[in-house]
Amino acid sequence: MFTSIYKNIILIFLLALVTACGGGGGSLPGAAPGSSPGATANPSVRILGNNANIIISFGKTMDIGTLSVTGSLSGEVNSPPVWSTNRVNNDTLVISPTSSWVLGSSRTINVSANELGGSGQIILSLVYDVYAGTGFFVSNDNGDDMANGQTPANATKTITAAITLASANTPAWIVVDGGNYPVTYGAAGNASHVILTNNISLYGGYNADFTDRDTGMYTSTITNSSASYVGDRYSANTAIEMGNGVTASTIVDGFTINATTQPGLWFTSAILVSDGGSPTIQNNILNAGTGTFPYGILSARNASPTIYKNLVYGGTATNNSYGIYSFDNSNPTISHNSISGGSGVNWSIAVYTDTASAALIYNNVISAGDASNTSGIVVSSSSPVIQNNTINGGNGTTTVNAVLIQSAGVGTPLPSPRIENNIIFTTFVSGDASCFGEYAGAARPASLRNNNLSSCPKSVYWGQAGICPGNADGDNNGATCTVAELEAYVGANGSGNTVADMSLYFVDIDGPDNNILTTNDNNWRLQSFTPASVRNGGLNGIDDGGPGWGFTNDLAGKVRPASGAPWSIGAYEP
Repeated sequence: MFTSIYKNIILIFLLALVTACGGGGGSLPGAAPGSSPGATANPSVRILGNNANIIISFGKTMDIGTLSVTGSLSGEVNSPPVWSTNRVNNDTLVISPTSSWVLGSSRTINVSANELGGSGQIILSLVYDVYAGTGFFVSNDNGDDMANGQTPANATKTITAAITLASANTPAWIVVDGGNYPVTYGAAGNASHVILTNNISLYGGYNADFTDRDTGMYTSTITNSSASYVGDRYSANTAIEMGNGVTASTIVDGFTINATTQPGLWFTSAILVSDGGSPTIQNNILNAGTGTFPYGILSARNASPTIYKNLVYGGTATNNSYGIYSFDNSNPTISHNSISGGSGVNWSIAVYTDTASAALIYNNVISAGDASNTSGIVVSSSSPVIQNNTINGGNGTTTVNAVLIQSAGVGTPLPSPRIENNIIFTTFVSGDASCFGEYAGAARPASLRNNNLSSCPKSVYWGQAGICPGNADGDNNGATCTVAELEAYVGANGSGNTVADMSLYFVDIDGPDNNILTTNDNNWRLQSFTPASVRNGGLNGIDDGGPGWGFTNDLAGKVRPASGAPWSIGAYEP
């Protein structure tokens, strides 16, 4: 399901298990049935600051020689942990990091020790999300914007109030419990939408006491409820904004983010990144809302965000809808996402790179959506690297191009994309459908290798007149190409492309609802009988091009084959 990609599976937050020979029994932290010791842990919430200590308080004196510390955090423990006395001797254990804990979610530490002179054993299995800096808590139900935000009991009610507090304590993390967090867009100094500055990160999906995180169960929803149009496409009436000075250490993780659905607005977006900002946007569900030009993510003016493992929907447009739009020399890294162009009247486009010099687009499932004209990816006077994606050109009623290459006009760079190891197909309703389109004034791809091309009835590639003079497809049209003509047109870097009707080989192309436009339930993993040319016919990105492609796993996290063995084509390894 749509939320399952981001569901943090946590079997347990804090479990104390007491076993005794000749007495005692099971216990939860803090409990002491019979003569068996109990224990509590601090932090008692799921979140651990990267420099914070873990303090274990036992009920009785412990045999320090029986201490065992395991789990993913154990290799970062300052050894040996320090025993001290609170009520009785050696009843408190302080576990500190050697320098700082490595950041990450669902990190574990398991602590066990025996009671001195007794038979009871305490085993604590702790799960923490490790975040950088000072912590702040936001609770929709229990918060108060007059509070200091530093504990669950003193949580703020709004995200913007927590950001104000965090701005004086960077780096900082802000954790948000499930609930609805409405914002409105406005200019600086007159806005309640979320504006993040550098080193302030947001994490959603926590329960009310912050002991558990499950973004499906505890949905933290930020919705722009603006009813009037403000700004231009450089502001885009957005719910979350990040700009100049914001680096990759600024993270937005685990939210459902909705642009406004008020009618009559011009530009809308769920997230806007501009003016050199380079935040990390991960594990979110993003809806572009309703407008003339809605955007799921708008990346503008030299921005370079990392867009990872999100579900992005381009909204509903009275003109053009976009999942991710990159322009003005913006260079995003887009990987491991499921991206839909949404629904437009004129155009629906999942990913648009406009005068973006070197966007990286890999390991994504990309579907254009529904409009008169649809494209999975539009390359406009830019040179993105497009590798190991599964790309659907959409359901255009007039024209469909899974990948469209064009020039943005006089004075702009010629497009020069690298397109390698992708599954590229269309699901057209009517009209002309091609795997690739090349508009007049564009240029051939820099590389077009090892792609699987299917369900493109007009042509696998169409472009400027005369690019395929051999007429191998028999239609007496030199602008439409077969695979062989296409590879001859591209030249030395056009090779290894194949044709197989992939709609027959995906697990479930349109999901249980039989609607390919609802990408949340579609399953585009490969089946066992998928042709070998697709399952193991791809280039190996570790070996190719000297240092390799910079990624070694597929969309689901499966490690791709090691050096010397071929990868699959598309977003998934079989």
